[in-house]
Amino acid sequence: MSKKDKFKYKYVGNSIPRIDARSKVTGRTDFIKDMQFPNLLHAKMVLSPHPHAHIQNLDVSKVKRSSGVVCVLTGSDVPHENQVGLIIKDQPLFADKKVRYAGDAVAIIAAETEEEAKSAESKIQIDLKPIRTLYSAEKSFNSKRTLIHPGGNVLSHLKIRRGNHANPLKSAAVTVEASLKTPHQEHAYLETLGTVVVPHKDGSVTVYGSIQCPYYVQRSVSEVLGIKFNKVKIVQAATGGAFGGKEDVPSEICSRVALVAVVTGRPVRLIMSRAEDAIYSSKRHPFEMRYKIGAKKNGKLVGVIAEQYAAAGAYATLSPVVMFRAVIHAAGPYVIQNVKVDTYACYTNHPPSGAFRGFGAPQSAFGIERTMDLLADELGMDPIELRERNILRAGDRTVTNQLLSQSVGLPETLKLVKESSLIKNKKRKKQTGRYVEGVGTACMHYGNTLGAMGWYLDAAGAHVQVHRDGSISVAVGITELGQGSGTTLVQMAADAFGVKTERIRVLEVDTSYVPDSGPTVASRSTIMSGNAILNAAEQLRPSLSKAAGRLLKIAPSKVIFKNDRAYNASGKGKSLTFEAVAENAFINNEKLAAAGWWVAPYSQWDIKTGMGSTYFAYSFATHAVKVRVDTLTGKTKVLEVVAAHDVGKAINPEGVRAQSEGGIVQGIGYALYEDLQFKDGKLMNPYFSTYILPYPEETPKITTLIVEEIGPDGPYGAKSMGEPPIIPIGAAVVSAVSNALGVQFREMPLTPERILRGIGVLKNG
Repeated sequence: MSKKDKFKYKYVGNSIPRIDARSKVTGRTDFIKDMQFPNLLHAKMVLSPHPHAHIQNLDVSKVKRSSGVVCVLTGSDVPHENQVGLIIKDQPLFADKKVRYAGDAVAIIAAETEEEAKSAESKIQIDLKPIRTLYSAEKSFNSKRTLIHPGGNVLSHLKIRRGNHANPLKSAAVTVEASLKTPHQEHAYLETLGTVVVPHKDGSVTVYGSIQCPYYVQRSVSEVLGIKFNKVKIVQAATGGAFGGKEDVPSEICSRVALVAVVTGRPVRLIMSRAEDAIYSSKRHPFEMRYKIGAKKNGKLVGVIAEQYAAAGAYATLSPVVMFRAVIHAAGPYVIQNVKVDTYACYTNHPPSGAFRGFGAPQSAFGIERTMDLLADELGMDPIELRERNILRAGDRTVTNQLLSQSVGLPETLKLVKESSLIKNKKRKKQTGRYVEGVGTACMHYGNTLGAMGWYLDAAGAHVQVHRDGSISVAVGITELGQGSGTTLVQMAADAFGVKTERIRVLEVDTSYVPDSGPTVASRSTIMSGNAILNAAEQLRPSLSKAAGRLLKIAPSKVIFKNDRAYNASGKGKSLTFEAVAENAFINNEKLAAAGWWVAPYSQWDIKTGMGSTYFAYSFATHAVKVRVDTLTGKTKVLEVVAAHDVGKAINPEGVRAQSEGGIVQGIGYALYEDLQFKDGKLMNPYFSTYILPYPEETPKITTLIVEEIGPDGPYGAKSMGEPPIIPIGAAVVSAVSNALGVQFREMPLTPERILRGIGVLKNG
């Protein structure tokens, strides 16, 4: 459904099988647990049992005497920095004075076997003096008595002030307000956190890890060990899922294990159990929100007021930048002249909240989209019509006053959803009986890559080498986490050189030869690495054209590469194999290796007002959801989802659909099932048997409609797609349930109990 793409490519725009599919389905892919090293030690972290307490005494003497134990380390054993943190260094590598959540690391044990390390853990003696706890972000915000960190409980406050922000609803004829909540969410990746660290005689270390961001890990290990970056080699192992959970946390884990490896002089492996991973690792931020929206009688929005309180957990990790995306997206993809938004991240005695697919945008989408539905009810207007009157179009300005001059596919996504059979067949009359059905809709926009607050990291490199046999090696700093980015990069590289995909090999990520390309986050893999590869290919094209020109006896400018061969652009004469061209270039000392580099277009904003061009491009989507609710049990079944996504150029349409389906199912879990349960600060459901996730039989019929509003800065016109599918789906599901039952719900997850309370079958309390 391409509207503006006038070029045709052999691979870009077509679906090809994933390059890693066969290896994974046949079990040949090696993960951290499969790696074998001689003389390997097994490590286990010791985690605090209490959510908030002063450490009075920590005695590890019995642990040291335990069978098989080779090493036990605490905060007093860290030779250099005992503080870690990507943005704010507020987290001890080992808590030595105070613990701030039940899961805080206080020590690490290394033993000859996993069983011996586990057995020794129970022998540690820790004397804790409990302190008052805080579990609500808003209560933490208001607390003067209990401070989780000395500087106060608010670690980040970002805002938007636009137009009459002192009184945004002044000229509104109709106003609505809502208090809304979203839950913690567990990443639930299939492979838990793990690493192996190997020390070397020259004082360097090699770190193998299930990680998203190798250079984050390199920096942390370097600082903890007190050695230079070039003595810390990070190799990303095959990684069984991440969703943001392996962005920040591996830096801490790898640093602890690296310290053990250096102290013992032996390779050390740590793999967390499912329960340990859930107790220790970062989560999606729970939000408490208050929204007020005002509109004219015809539905045109006048203003919005929003307050968002995010539970950051015990440490800052990535909360400041999660809040950036949350605040920018808080008012949704709408034209609104008067805006006042305040977004706060507040410390709580939970596991740290960090990166999670969507990065604050799903919470904001839930807040604005649910309030839009309330406004539609108040106006007596169809929710889709209300959105049609207010959505961003080309030529409009966002709530941060950014002009969107092109590549705004939101109107088309809304149109496609409106025309779908799901919407056309929507039941209009009130239903009776045990089972009722409903339909809900939600829109979203998503700023591509890191945006203004992360622009200093928003560059990427690629090292591309054409070998004399015509094969091509590509090394990038962006990691493959299961999302299929490696396949997409192969497609783009193949079309850039005019060769078949079988010639391209994407190398494993190893910091000794791949360029630091920033984090593998923010749905930036295709855009950043793709552009870097194209830049490298552009540098190599003259060499290849000169070689082909020599063999074809034509000017280099007359050479074209396609279908794995070199041709005379005029169509006359013979053609050459790519192998022949590469061989000729090699023996004539032509340049056959290049370092490509691409920097995202500059983004900027004013932190005092929130005004500015916050992202260089946006992806857009509209989701419609159909549900069936059992009014006797409160159970909801999602029957069908229609998801229209503006992705720029779809490099691999099947990959786009796979991302859509994965994000939608993950979002259904967020909307209906998933919620971490804490009692006195301790996680009560750390296993998949107690933390409820959607099962295959709960996967609905999903139709993904691809809209291609070509992005001017993306490779081949591509825009982001990894995170957008999870952003609107939660709001759309809750909207559908509300439509079915005639009750406007304002909280996720919509568990059966919450639904039964909402319809009055169960009483509150």
